[in-house]
Amino acid sequence: MTLLIWTVFSVLALLWTGGAWAGAAIVQWSSELMASGQAVDLGRAMAAWPVPAWAAAFVDITLVHATLDAIAWSLESLQAAAPWAATAVGWLVPVVWVGWAFGLAALLALAGTLHWLVRRRAPRPLPG
Repeated sequence: MTLLIWTVFSVLALLWTGGAWAGAAIVQWSSELMASGQAVDLGRAMAAWPVPAWAAAFVDITLVHATLDAIAWSLESLQAAAPWAATAVGWLVPVVWVGWAFGLAALLALAGTLHWLVRRRAPRPLPG
């Protein structure tokens, strides 16, 4: 049973680490995109994407267009925060890794507690 506990812990720790790595990369990429001014161009290009005809069976096309327009508007509004975004990456990426450390510590505490509980409840050999 303890092998199962630590195997699950290892898999979850790997997934958690991969998520933190991806999150840090996305934060850095998006802040660099905002600082360079390319985010507005990306938002405009995304709003101009045609919605495939087959998608009409699954979603409301006007809702998709409204959502894309809202994204483009949001990126244009955030352009004023571009100078802040460049400096924010200096502390946002470490915040992601601090969150990773707290999450990993919580996973380790949970696995350790489960290990202790399983060992405590295990039958003890009889003396003699």
